[in-house]
Amino acid sequence: MLVYFAPCGMGLGHAARTLAIAKMVKTKGHEVVFSTYGDAVMFLKSQGERVLVSHEITYEEDDEGGIDLRLTIARGPGSLYRFSRQVAAELYYMGVFKPDIIVSDSRLSSSLAALFRRIPFILISNQLVVKIPVKRKLRRGLKFLKSLAESVLLEITMNIWSRSKLILIPDFPPPYTISRENLAFGEEYSGKTVLIGPLISVMPHELPPREAIRKKIGVENRYLIFISVSGTRGEKEKMLEKIKSVLKEANFPKEFLIIVSAGCAEKKDLVEKLAENVILYYWIPNKFEYLKAADIFISHGGHTSLAEGMYYGIPQIMIPSLSHTERMGNSKSIEDMGLGVLLPLEEVSPRTLKKTMEEVLNNQHYYTRAQEVAEEVRKINATARAAELILEVANSPEF
Repeated sequence: MLVYFAPCGMGLGHAARTLAIAKMVKTKGHEVVFSTYGDAVMFLKSQGERVLVSHEITYEEDDEGGIDLRLTIARGPGSLYRFSRQVAAELYYMGVFKPDIIVSDSRLSSSLAALFRRIPFILISNQLVVKIPVKRKLRRGLKFLKSLAESVLLEITMNIWSRSKLILIPDFPPPYTISRENLAFGEEYSGKTVLIGPLISVMPHELPPREAIRKKIGVENRYLIFISVSGTRGEKEKMLEKIKSVLKEANFPKEFLIIVSAGCAEKKDLVEKLAENVILYYWIPNKFEYLKAADIFISHGGHTSLAEGMYYGIPQIMIPSLSHTERMGNSKSIEDMGLGVLLPLEEVSPRTLKKTMEEVLNNQHYYTRAQEVAEEVRKINATARAAELILEVANSPEF
């Protein structure tokens, strides 16, 4: 059997979670192939996967790496053209490879192509409510356009995604749900949604003990702060630029060791020493070892990153841009659960970042709470469940 995975290529989160399922599917004796674009292509190839490259789609960004709504709307016709080319590419790939089932992670093009090809498809998504991110309060005209665009996108996505055989929601069940604001189960999705839990490629128990990893890294008597830079290419560049500037100026105590992962597989051999105790790695292949050894995990508030922090029981600091509605909502959920602190990227400075780190480290509640939640959520084997459901749909004529 051939399973065709089609993750969204903006950032690495979608690719990482479909990779986790793909590995499980292969252990059961089946073949997999990926179709994606953007940074996800290099990431999946670095993991030894077979990757079909599709046309890139992204939103327009401002000088700070946030969403530029005006420019995105202005370039709408160009986006539609690129989308149509992506659908055409998917139709071609599916015709050549003739997969038994399509697994579309937040991609309309692959879902639409699967419908045309009459191939059963499963949707993976933790954002069933479409919201266009904005940073500032909009004037009436743009507010109307935003509302109209959201309504049109919602209508289109619901019409296509409601025809999927199953919708897998990669989030924790209440009270640990991360994407609370972006999950709505209407009649269109009735009877076909399964809350399976977040999908990550390496679970804590698959790694050596925490103290052994800390000894290997050399942080037995220091605090390890692990910062993961992710998002689209433009977002990563802007976030990394700001993080580098802040870390160089902050003058952290000697008992801190700060490791930054830039998430750039194409620069895997590049390392920068930003300060005596601040090291930037452009690519860390054993990322989960650093996560397990960390005392604080800092991310942009992406769903997969936050879920990884929860599984590993690490207190978190979330630094999403104010323009990213979904990530702000995700980060607020983590903060509400007592697992970390939300510090918008626009408010990050040497003083605020250092103060927030000290607040998290000095308050034992964050670590205790993170460990309590980790103990509960580790009972969920989302990857195995997802693989089981995908193969079940592919094999069952009832679907």
